[in-house]
Amino acid sequence: TLLECLATLLHESRRTGAALAVVSADVDDFKLVNDTRGHLAGDEVLRSLVATWRSAGHGPPPVIGRTGGDEVIVLLPGYDDARAADWVARTQAASTAPWSAGVAVAGTNDTVHDLLHRADVSLYAAKRARHRNGAAPDRRLSELHSPSA
Repeated sequence: TLLECLATLLHESRRTGAALAVVSADVDDFKLVNDTRGHLAGDEVLRSLVATWRSAGHGPPPVIGRTGGDEVIVLLPGYDDARAADWVARTQAASTAPWSAGVAVAGTNDTVHDLLHRADVSLYAAKRARHRNGAAPDRRLSELHSPSA
């Protein structure tokens, strides 16, 4: 499972001193896609994002797991704060679907729960900031998978 993988990577990070970043990702307007275009279209949005995320790394491949409808966790072994922030920026720019992200980097005494919690808190802070700033995607996600798009 994703949690077991995170536990293993966290243990390895502590043992070797290698960095480990956890990205909590949430696809913007995902419910709208499922409600207007169907769940197969929503699954295609996720597949497209996963392909972008997998191709964007430099080093060990990311470990990606879906934790809810539009919520995904991406584990980035070997990534510190700066490298994880760069990965998020590059993958958001390369993605056809808009998504929000929160990042947490493993500290010496972190547990799996600590990392996931911090990544989620960071995600919701990013979503609030995006909402406050009025940032909206160029195209609504529901339009990305319509017959005319």
